[in-house]
Amino acid sequence: MKYPTASDVEEMKARGYDPSVIAEQLELAKRGQVLQDLKLATIEAFAGVALANGIGLLQAQGLDDYADEKTCAAYREKDEKHDWRAIGLELLNRYYSSLSFFDEEGMRFHLPAFLMAAMDGTFGFDLSYTLAHTAFASDRFALLTPAQRQVVRGYLQFIEQEDEHALDRERIQAALAGYWAV
Repeated sequence: MKYPTASDVEEMKARGYDPSVIAEQLELAKRGQVLQDLKLATIEAFAGVALANGIGLLQAQGLDDYADEKTCAAYREKDEKHDWRAIGLELLNRYYSSLSFFDEEGMRFHLPAFLMAAMDGTFGFDLSYTLAHTAFASDRFALLTPAQRQVVRGYLQFIEQEDEHALDRERIQAALAGYWAV
């Protein structure tokens, strides 16, 4: 969803939009600012995180495809290892199932790329299952720092309020009260 900015709302006021529409857009602009703050927090919290010995995006896809060790090693060579911001959106959307095959280092490295794509509305899949399903949490998120955990918590709090996550709301709330509790 694209959120209006404060200047968008001011322009609507100047054009004489109905006050109820203005009020609605002001609330959406506030949510948009929360999202922008969360994006900045993501960049800060995950700055300098490298893949190290973790499972890479293509390598994880190889694991998903039951590829042999040699093939997975070849995929690993092609994986981005140093800057999660360099991972292209096309790759994130094509290899979304890799989320289920990352180890702790792989998850810590790739998670901010997936989060940013989801917050930008360009990730074609639902990230809430990975984040709110407690079977994944204890293993895959073990290396996250408190600041990184807070980013995930903030993201879950944000999407919990979205209509498109109404069916996931109970699971998200349970994750927020459980594994992602502060």
